[in-house]
Amino acid sequence: MRAYARIETYDGTNARGWFLTILRNTAYTWLQKNRHKLLSLDEPARDGGEGGQMALDVVDRNGETPETVLIAEVDQAGLHLALESLPIEFREVLILGEIQGFGYRDIARITSVPVGTVMSRISRARRQLASIILQRQTD
Repeated sequence: MRAYARIETYDGTNARGWFLTILRNTAYTWLQKNRHKLLSLDEPARDGGEGGQMALDVVDRNGETPETVLIAEVDQAGLHLALESLPIEFREVLILGEIQGFGYRDIARITSVPVGTVMSRISRARRQLASIILQRQTD
């Protein structure tokens, strides 16, 4: 409904990015108004469905052995945990860039921050993510 009401703001270049910006801003506004203050934005949804899960299932299971499937699932679970432990501003740009495939300019438009900030956040998010994964492997 908000996208329809704001259709005049669409510049004709990237419909997906424009719509995702509206969706993101609407979600953050709703969260600020409705979410209990003790809950963290970092906490995953607990509805039992796909709503709280990020689409990171990149394992091609054709022809794999049960052992390799299990290893891949453990790796994905570790990646999910590592991503969830990142601060929201780093997790957001990392997911938009690495998983959703948006470029720096698109991410900057979606998140309403300068391109340089996006580049910095992605770089810092990658380093933090690698550090978290390495730390968990040595524990």
